[in-house]
Amino acid sequence: MICSERELEIGDDAAGILVLDADAPVGTDFAEYVDLPDVVFDLSITPNRPDAMSMLGIARELSAYFGVSYEMQEPELPSVPGAPSTTVEIADPTGCLRFTGREIRDLEIGPSPFWMRQRLRAAGVRAISNAVDVTNYVMLELGQPMHAYDLARLDGEISARFAQAGESVVLLDEQTVELSDDVLVIANAGKPVALAGIMGGATTAVTDDTKDIFFESAWFSPEALAGKARRFGLHTDASLRFERGVDFSGQLRAIERATELLLEIVGGEPGPATEARNEPDLPQRVSVELRRARLASMVGIELPDDEVTGILTRLGMVVDETPVGWGATPPANRFDISIEADLVEEIVRVHGYDAVPEIAERPAARLSRVTESRVPPERAVDTLVDRGFHEAITYSFVDPDRQNLLLGDAADLGLSNPLSNELAVMR
Repeated sequence: MICSERELEIGDDAAGILVLDADAPVGTDFAEYVDLPDVVFDLSITPNRPDAMSMLGIARELSAYFGVSYEMQEPELPSVPGAPSTTVEIADPTGCLRFTGREIRDLEIGPSPFWMRQRLRAAGVRAISNAVDVTNYVMLELGQPMHAYDLARLDGEISARFAQAGESVVLLDEQTVELSDDVLVIANAGKPVALAGIMGGATTAVTDDTKDIFFESAWFSPEALAGKARRFGLHTDASLRFERGVDFSGQLRAIERATELLLEIVGGEPGPATEARNEPDLPQRVSVELRRARLASMVGIELPDDEVTGILTRLGMVVDETPVGWGATPPANRFDISIEADLVEEIVRVHGYDAVPEIAERPAARLSRVTESRVPPERAVDTLVDRGFHEAITYSFVDPDRQNLLLGDAADLGLSNPLSNELAVMR
């Protein structure tokens, strides 16, 4: 039987017959060709760990847990001389602090290779076209969201800035959103063409007719994007990561990796990379002090110094030993480490919660003497209520006008130094 992707349960396309790539080896078992059956790990990442929302992030975690190294190959690209014809600009340094891009010309937009579509599908991402799929693939691989523009629809420099009141933009989902001056946008020729860190615009989208593209990779401040996707009823993979914080040193690396993948898949002529950054306002990594005594107090056991140093080092931190413990500087991808308790948490989770023994404690509890002649205040209150009394809790100082409303001209004791400008009385 000749089947579609949906009939084979390997995709959502049911429009026609699944056409294999031209290099599909004839005679090979189909399940082997598409890497089925496959294993997909469904991980629950806590909101404070955006660094783990990528293959690279998971590799870092496994490396720290098991004490093994991981290799990250740097992209191999030909050197491209000259200056880029399309440049980037940071118009507002508080929202976008790093902005990189690259042109790639002479492309043939079409479906991605089967292996890439399969990997995207396994990760829950819908395949669209080779240029767009590459940006999603790099996001899943490195944790850096990217965007691809149709270069022919851009007019010179593109910039990151806050919108002006009254501006609007048509998004990729055909939704038109009205912008306010606290919304960060990507602008070109004076007009917004994308919601920065959330979704691209329809006017510059890559289509089947696109021949040249422009890759964008930026670092947007989590504070600038917080709540913006929710305001517009959007929830994208990019906003999920940017709102929590991505590695502010990985933008150019993502551009290089996307370029390498696209050249491998479809070819093309890459231009030189362009970059703008606001170096003084980029997040600063400061050393966090961890005291040896505090670690033992919070964990309940004393860990060897070399184990503590090894755990922190494997987590990518720069560690310095001090007379009382350690100083650890977190890497650029960890936004959740700022106080001593954060380091304690990192150490104990890598060491293993189950490896911390249960120690029974005997608290020195002393019971106070209670005699039969001592009457609890609650019992006295209940007795008075039973005999018809009512309890009232009133203010000690009141305004004279309010006092007169309640008691008329009853005698009052006036204060010569009241707490307010009004004369207060004391009952």
